[in-house]
Amino acid sequence: MQTRAYARGRKLVSGITLRTLDVTRLLPEDFVTLSGKTLFHMQALDAPSSLRVHKLHYYHSRRECIHIPFPEGTQGFLYWHVEPNAPPLLSEIRFRVTASSDPAAFSDGYDLQRPNGRIWRRTLFDIADHANHAPFRAVLLRDGLVTQDLFDDILAWANNNGNLKPGDTSHLIWRFGQPFPARVETGLTRVWLLGSSECHVFMVRNLFGRSVRRERHKGRCLLQLERSPLPEHQGKRVVVMRIVKILELTRAEGAALDHDGSLPREGGLAYVPSPGGRSKVTPWIPWSVDIDGGRNPKKQAFREALRVLFDNEAKYPDPVQ
Repeated sequence: MQTRAYARGRKLVSGITLRTLDVTRLLPEDFVTLSGKTLFHMQALDAPSSLRVHKLHYYHSRRECIHIPFPEGTQGFLYWHVEPNAPPLLSEIRFRVTASSDPAAFSDGYDLQRPNGRIWRRTLFDIADHANHAPFRAVLLRDGLVTQDLFDDILAWANNNGNLKPGDTSHLIWRFGQPFPARVETGLTRVWLLGSSECHVFMVRNLFGRSVRRERHKGRCLLQLERSPLPEHQGKRVVVMRIVKILELTRAEGAALDHDGSLPREGGLAYVPSPGGRSKVTPWIPWSVDIDGGRNPKKQAFREALRVLFDNEAKYPDPVQ
């Protein structure tokens, strides 16, 4: 993978010829150094020159108006990562940082991370339709790592859902027990649930109750979806949400004690206000969704999304278990 660099204003831009993304076919010429570069252009080997990536970057935030260059020591191989025991939709492009250009050093390397600690990646959903990712599509198709049918299915799914699809920073879930972050003070928690050939956006509003935002409790926690352990759900396909870890929590000064039921408790289940208001004996009940219970039409989207977790149990068993 030969590189060249030239200046555009104050940004250093590099050009890369992408030969392969198949780990088994990597050669020393696929090794590239990205340290300190803000953007780099890319062209697929033996592909038309029009197939270029114009804005492949390390970290860019429009909200913060910042463009962070690749950190020092970013050298290694772009490659196609296949998640073990997971749906094909979880496959993605990553950058493996290695100590040398010898492909044998790949197994001793590590995947590049973003400033927030999450893996730097390009998801299959972005690669499918993003114009800048045309070289990736060309190489993946040529190497037989992805089929055109899969790309077409992703585009059709996105078109049917208003082009709503997961991005590079989205949280992707395909089995029970996978943690994902949530903010206590916001009314919306969103993740994506992936099956063997389907994708669902999973949104929970007011998970900790409206009073949390009114009282201005603040914090972050990790949640996970799991089969319900509650006695009343025995023998049923019911999903609950557990608070795996509290990363940060600031309780509002002077908050009423009767609002404490809305606050997350590490290791416990997530609770929501009981239907009918707080005048009931039990003002807070565990958040839950009965996959096979069709009484509440408002939870139909939840049932469809969470169903894939049960379907995936047989198709993609957790290697840890």
